[in-house]
Amino acid sequence: MAYRATQLRLFEVKTNPYKTLRSPLSLMMTREQILTWQTEIADFQRSIRREDAPEQRSLFELIATYQVQPERSIDPPIPNPPPSQQHDPETINPWALSYQAMSFWRKPATTRGYPCIYFVADRFVPIVLYIGESNNSERRWRSEHDCKHYLDRYYALHYDLGIEHGVAIAFWLHAPRRRKARQELEQALIQLWKPPFNKECWSRWGQPFGRD
Repeated sequence: MAYRATQLRLFEVKTNPYKTLRSPLSLMMTREQILTWQTEIADFQRSIRREDAPEQRSLFELIATYQVQPERSIDPPIPNPPPSQQHDPETINPWALSYQAMSFWRKPATTRGYPCIYFVADRFVPIVLYIGESNNSERRWRSEHDCKHYLDRYYALHYDLGIEHGVAIAFWLHAPRRRKARQELEQALIQLWKPPFNKECWSRWGQPFGRD
């Protein structure tokens, strides 16, 4: 019984039900708990898109309908959007981008890379898990990155519980070349979508997949 009490404590704290923790406690989460956590985030992000919940589909009955695109090099940037929309976070739709497998970075780079805002998402749910920026779309994900560690735990929990996931990455290639402007846009998008793996959002969603 003591084990179960520890297991549920993550979700029973009323002021912060997904408490920030520095331990492998995420691996103790039950199927219901992880799906509830995902549902809350998905509902919030769906409200940003002003969409209703999908009919006849529940996170407690996940259906594998998403196929990650084959690994490929990042396409060259498409023509810039109109100046009025160029750096407006509310006009950047993560779900309108072309997603690719997270393992893309293991293959040799075939482009020189571009300044970008990138989105890591689980498209089965669907939720945006992480938003980042880089001056080179080919290099950022090849280096050390805390989000990789969060994803390792996310994968492990889904595997242990027999839950499908569709984690993939997409790049928005119209980002400003100046780092300060790019970071300002990144922060605006984080505040808009509140992705759970960004530290700015841990107070809202907790950190169940954080590093030790």
